[in-house]
Amino acid sequence: MIIAIFNDTIERNNSLKRLALALFLLCSFSTDVLSSNSQISEWQKTVDQLKEIIIVEPENHETLFLLGFAYNQLHDFKNGEKYLKTALSFDPDNQEINREYGIALAGLGQYQNALKYIQKANVNHPRTTKALLGIKYLLASKTSPAKPFSFELSFGAYHDSNVILYPDNDGQPSSFQKPVKDSMAISFGLNTRYVPDTDWLQSIYLDLSHIEYPGISNYDQNGIHLGLSTNLSDNINIQVQNKFDITNSEFRSYILSIPISVKFPVSDDLILTGRFTPEYNFQFYNPQLEAEDGSGPGYQLGLFANQKLFNDKAWLTLGVTYDITTPHGKSMEYKALGLNAAALIKINKQIDFSIGIIFREPKYKNGNVRSTTNVKRKDSFFNVYSAIKYSYKIGKLAQSLELFYSYINNDSNIPTYYEYKQNKVGLVLRILL
Repeated sequence: MIIAIFNDTIERNNSLKRLALALFLLCSFSTDVLSSNSQISEWQKTVDQLKEIIIVEPENHETLFLLGFAYNQLHDFKNGEKYLKTALSFDPDNQEINREYGIALAGLGQYQNALKYIQKANVNHPRTTKALLGIKYLLASKTSPAKPFSFELSFGAYHDSNVILYPDNDGQPSSFQKPVKDSMAISFGLNTRYVPDTDWLQSIYLDLSHIEYPGISNYDQNGIHLGLSTNLSDNINIQVQNKFDITNSEFRSYILSIPISVKFPVSDDLILTGRFTPEYNFQFYNPQLEAEDGSGPGYQLGLFANQKLFNDKAWLTLGVTYDITTPHGKSMEYKALGLNAAALIKINKQIDFSIGIIFREPKYKNGNVRSTTNVKRKDSFFNVYSAIKYSYKIGKLAQSLELFYSYINNDSNIPTYYEYKQNKVGLVLRILL
């Protein structure tokens, strides 16, 4: 059929000879899955040239079919459905058009409707056979869908070595040190996820957490995090995040952020992701309710590269970020350039190892809640962390046990300010209900 259309197109309009190359390309590649960047590039050329043919012959149902078929090959099922539906209106009994239209519907999640059209195609055709098997499997999964709600309990125990030095005016360390030093801590958490059966809304979550330091009064930490994630397309994701944290009876922190991520697939193994995050950050101490450094509206820009390694057994992520927060109340303007590196290694089906490094260089200026004078401050923040996780099942309960270590060092260029250091090692048990 494709070769016949190729020849017929040339005969009808000699000026379209170069465009008919698209039909030849359709004959030259696999009709199953995209397997390389070269195939993606050639299918895109096919789409571009077929669209030019459609401009000249908008009611050529054979060309409409090929254009929809090419979009299916690119996994752009929305456009595939559009052109195949038009082609089907001209030739409703065509088996190939019915099959491809059904595949496009399946790609859009309309499995039952898809089956109706695929069954009209030649069942002996290999592509029809594969499509029918896939649809029946998806329909079977839909009859026993995963629960839309999931709950995860977590229990943790930590050893926390946490020191803040506030120097005296002469720049020498004072005798004051934060009371949390070489202490034990325990944590409890409940993470709730709701995954609706929709294409646009990916999930809604509510996370509750509590950290307690036995023997140290007035230093408990509580967190309430609420948010949602939605996909505008395969490559565009938007989240809305609300984070409210309370540290002891004095410190409060509220952050509203809306990360917008756009993926740019470079190859099967390399994906670049750009991220823009407008946010409002409000931190304050009671009872004064004065804004702390870094409070106010702001945004973050980020660019990340994610590389698969060793046949999907490892992932490497490199990123660069830039944060800016405008002053709120007496708070200082905050700007920070950051570098991130992280790696995840799947040792086997049950054991994962991860390691990461974060470096930031925050700069503050104007106003300071701790003084009445305008100052400029430059910090140096460094964090290295690693974890090893063991996943297993007891009965129907999926569980994981994670051992982790984190080191943080934050220095300031102002001698009369502070130096912050933290070593934390812990064990966390998670149970998925």
